[in-house]
Amino acid sequence: MIRVLVERDEAGELTLLEVEGHAGFAPRGRDIVCAAVSALVGTAVLGLERVGAPFELEEREGFTRIRLGPGAADLDARRRAADLLEAVVLGLRAIEADYGQHVEVAVRGGERHAEVAVRSPAVRAQEGRRQHPQRAR
Repeated sequence: MIRVLVERDEAGELTLLEVEGHAGFAPRGRDIVCAAVSALVGTAVLGLERVGAPFELEEREGFTRIRLGPGAADLDARRRAADLLEAVVLGLRAIEADYGQHVEVAVRGGERHAEVAVRSPAVRAQEGRRQHPQRAR
């Protein structure tokens, strides 16, 4: 199972994203759940490098920890970094909604932050809703 830990500070700001484990959905090299999580986490790292906010990165086989640096000189970069990680967490929650036996997302801290319930497109489809609204032409 992939276990995701999200830590928030007292104000509810995301400060840490930690991902550990393997999904076990399919054999290595064919595991779409692991691939999806890896793509999101890898994109987070690339985005943080581009945004320019300080962060600490620890990576090894089956483990990634991203910690946003405290007191960034550029508050705008820090906000963009936090927004980027929030989007990644939304993606991880959507994967958890469809593959909860293989991915678990836990949040620690940030009592003032209200977690958003995420229903993936597959769950919405099961509820009888369209997956994507059609655009007017």
